[in-house]
Amino acid sequence: MADAPVSAPRPRGRGLVVFQRQLLVALLHAEPLLGEQLNTSNDGNAQLTARELEVLTAMADGATNKAIARRLGISFHTVKFHVAAILEKLDADTRTEAVMKAAQLGIVML
Repeated sequence: MADAPVSAPRPRGRGLVVFQRQLLVALLHAEPLLGEQLNTSNDGNAQLTARELEVLTAMADGATNKAIARRLGISFHTVKFHVAAILEKLDADTRTEAVMKAAQLGIVML
């Protein structure tokens, strides 16, 4: 018997998402896409730091650098540094392109 298709998570407001049990189990047991290194992993996926992931998530929310700095309690210049690193690691020319590539990789949800 074939496995039933698994649907994408559904947003439920206030940052909550509902996952089907099968998808949640698969995500919890999957190999991580992210790491603590500043380069790429053996399989070619971008290795984002935890802070870069926070900045990327805020970028996906449409936040400006100034808003990201306030949200994360870091300086505007530090945000610019993280954004530049994210663009380089995801091989993107713009913030929008970086967010789209991250969404395609499953790093952020739109």
